[in-house]
Amino acid sequence: MARTAADNISKIMGIVAVVFGFVALVLTCVGVGTIQWYISGNANYITSATNFFTYCTYDGTTGNQIGCSQRTAYAHPFCDASYTAPTVAISNSDCHYRMRNAAALTLVGIILLAFGTVLTLVMAFGILSEWFLNLIPGLLLFLASLFMLAGLAEGARYIAYNSYSASLYEAGHLFTILSLFLSSFAGGRIAFACGGGK
Repeated sequence: MARTAADNISKIMGIVAVVFGFVALVLTCVGVGTIQWYISGNANYITSATNFFTYCTYDGTTGNQIGCSQRTAYAHPFCDASYTAPTVAISNSDCHYRMRNAAALTLVGIILLAFGTVLTLVMAFGILSEWFLNLIPGLLLFLASLFMLAGLAEGARYIAYNSYSASLYEAGHLFTILSLFLSSFAGGRIAFACGGGK
């Protein structure tokens, strides 16, 4: 397999993009894996917390966790707890669908981020043999940032992001965009050096 002609600047930009991508991957995985995207409570303690997968309730006087419910294929416990009146039955089913879609979009974004980061590392070391292959890492990171933003937008219909888990995920999205910029710039430099577009 032939190596591409990656100059030092392109390699450095690729490595920095990989570092940003790795930081984004850690932040988004921790953000999705922790429960506190939305919290509610009284003046002293949290009474409930939710993310796209789980809903937990806490004792309002002690702050101790009472229990957690996992989402099923078609239902999210946050929607059942928040929209129980008969007049909001449409919102209840819409909430279930949007929470399911948000969960799927965030996971697809994380998977694309992982593949884009790995391919950026491969590109930085000049292993991709054809000039057009150096454009794939940037494309994957672009799709990752798009899916991550779509997941945030879909979930924001019913969850107000007011706690640290959502902030971690949003910071991961920002690092994904930074990684996208550097990876695309390095990929374009490498593709041009290899005679791309001629």
